[in-house]
Amino acid sequence: GGGMHYRSMASWWCRVPFVLGAVLFFGEVKCDPIHATDRSESALLPLTIPRVEETKPTFGNLMTTYKEFAHAMSSSADDGLSPLQEWLAALVFNIPDIGPLEVPGHEGLTIGVSNLVCKGLTLEEIESQYIQPDSMRVEFKGIGTANDGCSGDWTYYATGHPWAGTSGTVSIKVSDESSIAGQFKVIEESGMMVAGNLTDCNVNIVINPDDVVFAGALLTDIILNAFKDTIITTVTAEVNTVACNALDTAIDTDLTALLVTIDEKIEPFLHVKPDPPPSLPNGNYVDWSSQRVVTVLDAILTNVLSKDSCNGGLDGIIDMLTDDGSVALPLEFEASVPLGGLANLSIALTWFNISGIDSFNGLSILEPLDPYTLATSLDLGYLNMSLGVSLKVIPTSETVEDFVLVENFNIYIRLKDVSLAADLFLAMDQDKLNMLYLSDILDLNCLLGTFEAATFTNLNLNMTVAQLGLEPVGEGGLEEDIDELFDTALHLFVGEFEPLITSFIHGVVQGPIRGALNGLLGAVVPWAGTCPDHVDHEVNFIDFLESPLWASVTHLINDKVGADGINKALDCITEKSSGVAGTISKPGVFVDLSLAGFELVLSDLTVTGVDGLYNISLLAPVDHYNLSSSLGMAPNKVDRSRDLTLSVTAEAKSVKLGLDETVHLGLSLAGLEADIATRLKLDRGTLADLQVYQLFPQAQTRACVMSAASEFQLEQLDFALKHLDVTINNSSLPAQYLEAANTVAHMLLDLDGATEGATDG
Repeated sequence: GGGMHYRSMASWWCRVPFVLGAVLFFGEVKCDPIHATDRSESALLPLTIPRVEETKPTFGNLMTTYKEFAHAMSSSADDGLSPLQEWLAALVFNIPDIGPLEVPGHEGLTIGVSNLVCKGLTLEEIESQYIQPDSMRVEFKGIGTANDGCSGDWTYYATGHPWAGTSGTVSIKVSDESSIAGQFKVIEESGMMVAGNLTDCNVNIVINPDDVVFAGALLTDIILNAFKDTIITTVTAEVNTVACNALDTAIDTDLTALLVTIDEKIEPFLHVKPDPPPSLPNGNYVDWSSQRVVTVLDAILTNVLSKDSCNGGLDGIIDMLTDDGSVALPLEFEASVPLGGLANLSIALTWFNISGIDSFNGLSILEPLDPYTLATSLDLGYLNMSLGVSLKVIPTSETVEDFVLVENFNIYIRLKDVSLAADLFLAMDQDKLNMLYLSDILDLNCLLGTFEAATFTNLNLNMTVAQLGLEPVGEGGLEEDIDELFDTALHLFVGEFEPLITSFIHGVVQGPIRGALNGLLGAVVPWAGTCPDHVDHEVNFIDFLESPLWASVTHLINDKVGADGINKALDCITEKSSGVAGTISKPGVFVDLSLAGFELVLSDLTVTGVDGLYNISLLAPVDHYNLSSSLGMAPNKVDRSRDLTLSVTAEAKSVKLGLDETVHLGLSLAGLEADIATRLKLDRGTLADLQVYQLFPQAQTRACVMSAASEFQLEQLDFALKHLDVTINNSSLPAQYLEAANTVAHMLLDLDGATEGATDG
């Protein structure tokens, strides 16, 4: 009976609040094992609880570890969870100890929670917003845990009763109504990112009383459950305060420190300037500004490639070679970063796309700035770039099996008003160049041996970063929210610090990139290069049938370009000059001759149908040294409605002849054909033995080149005219002149009649 009474009394004392003397009276009291079926003996021993101190707990030592992942990606689909949500559900992390905290309204009563481990994290939604000009707000909604998501130990202490402390376990489910919201700004000073500042924080952790279960020791049911609401309020308030303090530290201290570090890294690039031209030893150097070949080359390239030229110039060429100025490239780049021995973060770049390379607004190539500097510049209206990125978290720990978290997204950047200018200082020894043989020019060592200096003094890239962002791959849900969060962060920094980003890119190009190019020049240009002694070449005639170079040139002209390509070029050229495709118009005087008292003035020239080529073959090899060319022109054969016509006004004066007349001459032709056969024996040995100085001036060039032609003759010239009409109007010429003109006209008509049948055939 006494034993029963003892057990019953012990059970009763365990249920009476504040009767702490029972602990002293009975010593180590064990209650009925109603709540202790799964408790170890050691967990029921009395525990001395430290008194409340002024210092607050901190989240600074929060350590997140990956203890387990889902066993298969397929479970995500079964649960309706995204890969990120599945990953969060498998995340296990430790919460720093909370307390001991004094329970409000109950002086001397304190409680603490320690060894708290949470898992089964849920997150339903992330909202992010860029607040111009310098702030960003982020809110995480639907934060919670699964049932028994957090578990740990509780400790209890009552002031005045040093031995009245005990402990047990606690399980907590955080409601998915919890949320964390914060807003911060990036502070700018003199264009630099100098600090971060948390301007708003709202941590709302919701724990319902029914979702907190204390178990395991003396006075558990009555003491802890009686004050459960108060305990939850106290603990969550403390968590909210500590979390905001942690966010404040992360933004105001850690982010500021990071921004200061970034500023220190980028500041040297913000003041990079072009270099002055290097000094040269006394010598005779090529003056690029006086070289006609350079001036002509610059004019040709600039005009031919200009957007106002035929077929859109360089833009048109790029459009033909690409998909309307867009180029997509597959990438196979992948790098791996270890994550604390538990997993590897794999970063893969899967593809790259660039567009807008056909938006040239200006172009200048090799324009002499001074005697030794050649400038090249280009301007693009815009440039778009996008990059496919795949992030994978690949487990490596033995405790993790069969789970890979994959995040795919695209990064895009839009630039506008892109301009690139490059100034190349190029000092070439004129004397060394003059003595080079043409065969030596093909020897890179010989050619580069003439250079005294080559360096980029200026490499200037200017642009405006119009847009920089990140777009998700996939549809909706948390995955898209994460991508939009990163996108919002990019907008914040690009929106506020676009001038800084532009200046930084400019500095990187002007500094390290230009330095790398100059280093490359210094490495590949053998300044001390010397040529081998020249040996005269033997006679070696070019065999046109066997020459790969000649075959390539004729294939390009006759097959790739052909009559249709030439017609299109003529259409473009003539339409730009006269306003009508296929028509050459030259109003006003274009010829004014005076010879032995006879004056001839030609004016108001108009030619139509020049875009009527239907056949062209130039310099096609017939045998080793014979070339054949043919031309066929008939506008009606290439869907042109007009004939070949020419009209011109001629004014003739002669005092001796008593002539002062103005004649309007007109020619009309339905078609023409021409065949030309030439024989050419060109000695490449003679060409190779020519020296550079022999090619200048131009009058000398022709003679030197022709010296290599041991045989050059026109062997055949055939042409046929179809339906030729000649008209002479408004003439007051004397009869003898009209008769002469008619005679010539009829001769031409007779010639046309004689050739018409052959032409038709």
